[in-house]
Amino acid sequence: MNSYATRFFEIYKEWPEVATLAMKFIYKLPLTSIEEQNLKELALATGLNMEDVKNELINLAADPSERIKDYKELLEKYYKEALELFNSSNIRQAGERIWASVLLLIKLYASLKRIFIAYWSRGKIDNFIASNVEPKYKKFFRELVDRAQILHEHFYEGHLNEELFKERWNEVVELFEKTRRMIYEEFQL
Repeated sequence: MNSYATRFFEIYKEWPEVATLAMKFIYKLPLTSIEEQNLKELALATGLNMEDVKNELINLAADPSERIKDYKELLEKYYKEALELFNSSNIRQAGERIWASVLLLIKLYASLKRIFIAYWSRGKIDNFIASNVEPKYKKFFRELVDRAQILHEHFYEGHLNEELFKERWNEVVELFEKTRRMIYEEFQL
C-alpha cells in the first residue's frame, strides 16, 4: 500500500466521518444531514470556512509538498481576514480567524517538510510539534498554538473581556508574525 493509501486508511480508522466526507467530495456525491453537520464541525475545529475544508478533504491524500502554495495562500487570506475583523471590532470572529491562521502556518510548515498533519485534532498538532518541528522552532509553535487556542475558545464562549482579548491578541499576532517570518526566510517563501 502506498503512503497516501496508508494515510487515508489511518484517517478512516481514527475518523471515519472525515474519510467519508473526503470520499463524498472526491466522487461528487451528496451529503447526508449528519455529514453536513460533520463538515460544519470540522470547519469550527479548524476555523476555516466550509469551502476551504471541502478543498482540504478533496486533497487529503495529496503529497503535502504539493500543497505548499495553497497553504501559503490560505494562511495569508485568513490572517488578512483576522486583522480586518479585529480592526472592525469583531473580536470573536477575529479570534477564530487567527486560530485558522496558526493552524495553516503549521500545515504550511508540515507541507514544507513533506509531512501530513490532521490539524483538526489538538493532540495531533501537539504530537507533530513534539516530533517533527526543529528545536529552534518548537517553542514558537508550542506557544503560538497554546495562546491562539484561548482566542479560539473565546469564539465559542465569549469569556474574555475586550481589554484581555486585545492583550492576548497582540501576543498572538506578535508571535505569529515572528514565527511566519522565520519560516518564510528559512524556506525562502
